[in-house]
Amino acid sequence: VLQPSEEVPTEVAEGGVTWSDDHEGGVALSNTAGKPMIVDFTADWCAACKELEHFTYTDPAVASCSAEFVPVMIDGTEKTPEFERLRKKYKVRGLPAVYFVCPEGDVVDELTLKGFEPADQFLAKMNKALAACSNGSADAG
Repeated sequence: VLQPSEEVPTEVAEGGVTWSDDHEGGVALSNTAGKPMIVDFTADWCAACKELEHFTYTDPAVASCSAEFVPVMIDGTEKTPEFERLRKKYKVRGLPAVYFVCPEGDVVDELTLKGFEPADQFLAKMNKALAACSNGSADAG
């Protein structure tokens, strides 16, 4: 039974994108399932992060398309050592920061999100990420 938690938002509103907070597990699943990851760096104090969660990730088309991905949300509210390690790995400069990562680990840099984006624009990025990753190269697009 899932209990609401202030610290680890692993799930957004019903019908929205279902997020994991396990980055390493996400990497393994992405690799074995051949699905790209969406890695979202968020925090409770980040207004644009909350807008993404409430307006973009709850969109039915975005939620539906998210089934083609391994969505992982990294919570930086507490700035844990794990968050700092991943922040350095992805070179996060500010929040929100949303990365599309192909199964082989390549980040599709031109699709990186660094602010709020409405559902239709985010969905377009999701589709571009799927195309880029299925071409076997993050340079496509």
